[in-house]
Amino acid sequence: GMFGQLTYLDCSYNDLKGYIPSEIGMLGQLTYLDFQWNFYLTGSIPSQISQITNLQRLLLGSNQLSGTIPSKIGMLTQLSYLDFYDNRLAGSLATEIGMLTRLTHLDFYENNLAGSIATEIGLLNQLLHLDFYNNSLTGPIPSEIGMLNKLTYLDFYNNGLTGSIPAEISNLSDQLSGSITSGIDISITYLQWLDLKGNQLSGSIPFSFCKMDSYITVDCEEVVCHCCKYPECTQYNMPTTSPTMSLQ
Repeated sequence: GMFGQLTYLDCSYNDLKGYIPSEIGMLGQLTYLDFQWNFYLTGSIPSQISQITNLQRLLLGSNQLSGTIPSKIGMLTQLSYLDFYDNRLAGSLATEIGMLTRLTHLDFYENNLAGSIATEIGLLNQLLHLDFYNNSLTGPIPSEIGMLNKLTYLDFYNNGLTGSIPAEISNLSDQLSGSITSGIDISITYLQWLDLKGNQLSGSIPFSFCKMDSYITVDCEEVVCHCCKYPECTQYNMPTTSPTMSLQ
């Protein structure tokens, strides 16, 4: 059709109503698709969206979309931004999410997602931003989270996560990348935002985070966190061992 060569479609902030038509899959040349902030879009995410294999940004946040995340989402291997935040999406996170290895931003906050965090999340090694706050995720934080060594923002606030915080999370506290010999490409990336509050987690936040100017929020009654500065934590976070030692 006349829109077959369209590469950029921005329908955000338009008060659109109804549902996303399955015919969206016919726009096979799209690299950018944005339906954010329409508030009244309903129905499920059509599986045909997976046919737009050139997509680099898929932005559907702040609507009333329901149903589950299509497993065929894994076919969109060019995606760098996947934003489904502030909807009514349910079900579990498809393991096919691990096929989206170019993702830098994954925003699923304020939904009804349940089930465990797929270990395939560790395959997304370009991720900078991972946000699942206010969902119903359960089970442990997988140790594979430590493989996301470019991550600067991690938010699991207010879910149903259990178990001990994996020791591998310390891999996110200080990452040196780039070429040391050039003297100009060196960059240190580290987790600047970590919010695990509102879960049933135990264990500790590694001392390595204390070197960084990170914002860290946990349930201090259950999690040892010597780097947490907010008032309700001060009665719990007095060091019992030297900060040069790591807690086991």
